[in-house]
Amino acid sequence: MMRFAQFFPEIAKRELRTLILKEDAFEFGKLILPRGDYGFDELYCAEAGCDCRRVVLNVWADKPLRQVATINHSFERPRRDAIVSKQTFLDPINPQSRWSEPILELFENVVLDAM
Repeated sequence: MMRFAQFFPEIAKRELRTLILKEDAFEFGKLILPRGDYGFDELYCAEAGCDCRRVVLNVWADKPLRQVATINHSFERPRRDAIVSKQTFLDPINPQSRWSEPILELFENVVLDAM
């Protein structure tokens, strides 16, 4: 997987998706996501002839700068016989954090809905 920004830096700069939480998010009195900026860095397969039709998103928090989630998103809904039954999920072989689940939920309900 290669960063989209490596091949198209100007487009990546214009189209970078960022969620900005102005306040800490709580659920039942428990902090589920701290305020801050969360950037979604796109990675695509660069293997010649590959048509995997998916994107991996490394999600970065701004303060301190660190990767807080890795999301795998397919551009097509999975077939009934697919090994993975979800179109969007936390990538099990890449970095995650305690914030990954709420970030995935925000991605599905805010970022994807805005596209």
